Amino acid sequence: MLRSSLDYARATDHDHAVHLVQAHLLESLSGLGRAVVDFYFLRVRDAVEEYQIAGALEALEVARQDGHIRYLGILADGPALATLGVWQFHDGFDVILVGDASAYQTLAPLALERRVGVIADVHFDGADVYPRIQSVASVADIQALTEMT
Repeated sequence: MLRSSLDYARATDHDHAVHLVQAHLLESLSGLGRAVVDFYFLRVRDAVEEYQIAGALEALEVARQDGHIRYLGILADGPALATLGVWQFHDGFDVILVGDASAYQTLAPLALERRVGVIADVHFDGADVYPRIQSVASVADIQALTEMT
Protein backbone atom coordinates (compact mmCIF):
# COMPACT_ATOMS: atom_id res chain seq x y z
CA MET A 1 0.00 0.00 0.00
CA LEU A 2 1.39 3.38 -1.01
CA ARG A 3 0.16 6.90 -0.58
CA SER A 4 1.01 9.70 -2.94
CA SER A 5 3.10 12.69 -2.13
CA LEU A 6 1.41 16.06 -2.20
CA ASP A 7 3.69 17.21 -5.04
CA TYR A 8 0.86 17.21 -7.60
CA ALA A 9 -0.73 20.08 -5.65
CA ARG A 10 2.18 22.33 -6.62
CA ALA A 11 2.02 21.48 -10.33
CA THR A 12 1.90 24.48 -12.64
CA ASP A 13 -0.11 22.71 -15.34
CA HIS A 14 -1.72 19.39 -16.25
CA ASP A 15 1.41 17.79 -17.73
CA HIS A 16 3.47 18.87 -14.75
CA ALA A 17 1.00 17.08 -12.44
CA VAL A 18 1.22 13.95 -14.60
CA HIS A 19 5.02 13.96 -14.41
CA LEU A 20 5.12 14.59 -10.65
CA VAL A 21 2.81 11.65 -9.93
CA GLN A 22 4.61 9.36 -12.36
CA ALA A 23 7.94 10.25 -10.76
CA HIS A 24 6.65 9.55 -7.26
CA LEU A 25 5.13 6.23 -8.28
CA LEU A 26 8.30 5.14 -10.10
CA GLU A 27 10.48 6.17 -7.17
CA SER A 28 8.22 4.36 -4.69
CA LEU A 29 8.00 1.14 -6.68
CA SER A 30 11.75 1.16 -7.28
CA GLY A 31 12.37 1.68 -3.57
CA LEU A 32 10.16 -1.28 -2.76
CA GLY A 33 11.71 -3.42 -5.49
CA ARG A 34 8.27 -4.14 -6.91
CA ALA A 35 6.57 -3.58 -10.23
CA VAL A 36 3.06 -3.44 -8.79
CA VAL A 37 1.36 -2.16 -5.66
CA ASP A 38 -2.03 -3.39 -4.48
CA PHE A 39 -3.36 -0.07 -3.17
CA TYR A 40 -2.25 3.42 -4.14
CA PHE A 41 -3.90 6.30 -2.32
CA LEU A 42 -4.02 9.81 -3.73
CA ARG A 43 -3.57 12.11 -0.73
CA VAL A 44 -5.87 15.09 -0.56
CA ARG A 45 -4.95 17.64 2.10
CA ASP A 46 -6.26 20.89 0.64
CA ALA A 47 -8.36 22.05 -2.28
CA VAL A 48 -6.47 21.73 -5.58
CA GLU A 49 -6.91 23.10 -9.05
CA GLU A 50 -8.80 20.96 -11.54
CA TYR A 51 -5.75 20.63 -13.82
CA GLN A 52 -3.71 19.33 -10.87
CA ILE A 53 -6.16 16.60 -9.93
CA ALA A 54 -6.88 15.73 -13.58
CA GLY A 55 -3.15 15.31 -14.25
CA ALA A 56 -2.64 13.22 -11.13
CA LEU A 57 -5.56 10.96 -11.99
CA GLU A 58 -4.44 10.58 -15.60
CA ALA A 59 -1.02 9.37 -14.43
CA LEU A 60 -2.60 6.96 -11.95
CA GLU A 61 -5.08 5.57 -14.46
CA VAL A 62 -2.26 4.91 -16.95
CA ALA A 63 -0.32 3.17 -14.17
CA ARG A 64 -3.38 1.08 -13.35
CA GLN A 65 -3.87 0.12 -17.01
CA ASP A 66 -0.18 -0.78 -17.24
CA GLY A 67 -0.60 -3.07 -14.22
CA HIS A 68 1.43 -1.06 -11.69
CA ILE A 69 -1.57 -0.29 -9.45
CA ARG A 70 -4.33 -2.76 -8.66
CA TYR A 71 -6.69 -0.50 -6.70
CA LEU A 72 -6.80 3.27 -6.63
CA GLY A 73 -7.83 5.01 -3.45
CA ILE A 74 -8.28 8.49 -2.11
CA LEU A 75 -6.82 9.45 1.26
CA ALA A 76 -8.63 12.13 3.26
CA ASP A 77 -5.49 13.71 4.72
CA GLY A 78 -7.06 17.05 5.54
CA PRO A 79 -10.51 18.57 5.81
CA ALA A 80 -13.24 16.25 4.56
CA LEU A 81 -14.58 19.01 2.32
CA ALA A 82 -11.27 19.17 0.43
CA THR A 83 -11.51 15.44 -0.27
CA LEU A 84 -15.17 15.77 -1.16
CA GLY A 85 -14.32 18.58 -3.58
CA VAL A 86 -11.98 16.26 -5.46
CA TRP A 87 -14.08 13.12 -5.18
CA GLN A 88 -17.43 14.52 -6.23
CA PHE A 89 -16.18 15.22 -9.75
CA HIS A 90 -13.87 12.21 -10.13
CA ASP A 91 -15.24 8.76 -9.39
CA GLY A 92 -12.45 6.40 -10.46
CA PHE A 93 -11.60 5.37 -6.90
CA ASP A 94 -12.00 1.85 -5.51
CA VAL A 95 -11.46 2.69 -1.84
CA ILE A 96 -11.23 5.63 0.55
CA LEU A 97 -9.00 5.91 3.62
CA VAL A 98 -10.20 8.16 6.44
CA GLY A 99 -8.59 8.89 9.79
CA ASP A 100 -11.16 10.77 11.80
CA ALA A 101 -14.83 10.41 12.66
CA SER A 102 -15.85 13.72 11.11
CA ALA A 103 -14.30 12.83 7.75
CA TYR A 104 -15.85 9.38 7.95
CA GLN A 105 -19.32 10.78 8.57
CA THR A 106 -18.94 13.24 5.69
CA LEU A 107 -17.46 10.83 3.15
CA ALA A 108 -19.02 7.44 3.98
CA PRO A 109 -22.39 8.25 2.35
CA LEU A 110 -20.64 9.03 -0.96
CA ALA A 111 -18.67 5.79 -0.59
CA LEU A 112 -21.92 3.90 -0.24
CA GLU A 113 -23.45 5.67 -3.23
CA ARG A 114 -20.43 4.90 -5.41
CA ARG A 115 -19.84 1.39 -4.03
CA VAL A 116 -16.39 2.33 -2.82
CA GLY A 117 -14.71 0.44 0.02
CA VAL A 118 -13.87 2.31 3.20
CA ILE A 119 -10.76 1.85 5.32
CA ALA A 120 -11.22 3.68 8.60
CA ASP A 121 -8.93 4.40 11.52
CA VAL A 122 -11.39 6.43 13.52
CA HIS A 123 -12.63 6.98 17.03
CA PHE A 124 -16.35 7.17 17.74
CA ASP A 125 -17.34 8.41 21.19
CA GLY A 126 -14.09 7.20 22.70
CA ALA A 127 -14.23 3.74 21.11
CA ASP A 128 -11.33 2.67 18.94
CA VAL A 129 -12.19 1.33 15.53
CA TYR A 130 -9.05 -0.28 14.20
CA PRO A 131 -8.08 0.05 10.55
CA ARG A 132 -10.06 -2.36 8.46
CA ILE A 133 -11.76 -2.64 5.14
CA GLN A 134 -15.43 -2.19 5.81
CA SER A 135 -17.94 -3.00 3.14
CA VAL A 136 -21.39 -1.54 3.48
CA ALA A 137 -24.57 -2.52 1.73
CA SER A 138 -26.97 0.04 3.12
CA VAL A 139 -27.31 3.34 4.90
CA ALA A 140 -28.11 1.32 8.03
CA ASP A 141 -24.62 -0.24 7.85
CA ILE A 142 -23.06 3.22 7.79
CA GLN A 143 -25.25 4.40 10.67
CA ALA A 144 -24.30 1.35 12.71
CA LEU A 145 -20.62 2.15 12.21
CA THR A 146 -21.02 5.80 13.14
CA GLU A 147 -23.05 4.97 16.25
CA MET A 148 -20.44 2.62 17.74
CA THR A 149 -19.67 3.35 21.37
